[in-house]
Amino acid sequence: MGQSNLVRVYRAAAEECAAAGDGAGSIGFLERCLAVAKAGMDPASEGLANHRLGLAHAAAGSFERAIAFQAGGLLRTGAQPTLCEPSPRVCMSIRPEGKSCSNVGSSACSQ
Repeated sequence: MGQSNLVRVYRAAAEECAAAGDGAGSIGFLERCLAVAKAGMDPASEGLANHRLGLAHAAAGSFERAIAFQAGGLLRTGAQPTLCEPSPRVCMSIRPEGKSCSNVGSSACSQ
C-alpha cells in the first residue's frame, strides 16, 4: 500500500516538473516511480511509468531512449504501442506547435 502511494507521489511530482518546463526533473521523478513500481511488483504502474518516461524522453528529443521505455512498458502490460496519450497537454509538450503528435495507428492526438 505504501509503495502505491509513493508511486502516485512521484508521478504527481513528475507532472508538476513537466508543467513547469523541467523535463530533467520530470524524468528523474518518473525514474523513481518506475523503480518503486518494480520493487512493489506492480506491473500496471511499471507499464505506466515506462510509458510516461517514453513520453518525457520524446519531448526531450531522446528518441531512442523514448522507444526503449515505450517497449519496456509494452512488455510489462501488453498495451498497444503509442507515442502520446490522447491529451492536448501531452501533445503540446511533444510537439510545441500543437499540430499533431505521432500516435501509432490513431489520430487521437491530432489537432
